[in-house]
Amino acid sequence: AAATRMVMPSGGEAIYLGAGIDPEGLLQTAASSLERQHIEKAGLVENPWIERRLRRDATGNLMRVTINHAEEAVDIEGRSLAAFDVSVDRLRAAEKEELLL
Repeated sequence: AAATRMVMPSGGEAIYLGAGIDPEGLLQTAASSLERQHIEKAGLVENPWIERRLRRDATGNLMRVTINHAEEAVDIEGRSLAAFDVSVDRLRAAEKEELLL
C-alpha cells in the first residue's frame, strides 16, 4: 500500500491511496485531511444504513440531519429512529464545539 498527499496552491489537497490499504488507516487519513481543511464533522455512526449531514438553516443555526435508510428501526445515541425516518436536530453550543474544527 502507498499513500501520497498533494497540497494545492489554493489550500486544498488531494490524497492518493494505493490498493490494499487497511480501512482503519484510510479512516485516519481522511479524518486528518478533514481537520486540516477545517471541515465540519457530522459524527460517525457504525451502521452503514445511517446517513448524517450538517446543515445550516436560514438564520445560521447548525442542524444535524440523520436519515435511516434501513427497513427497520435503529438505535442511535440512545434514540430510536424508525425505518426510512429522518431526524433534524438543532445543535447546542457544546455539540458544535465537538463537531466544528
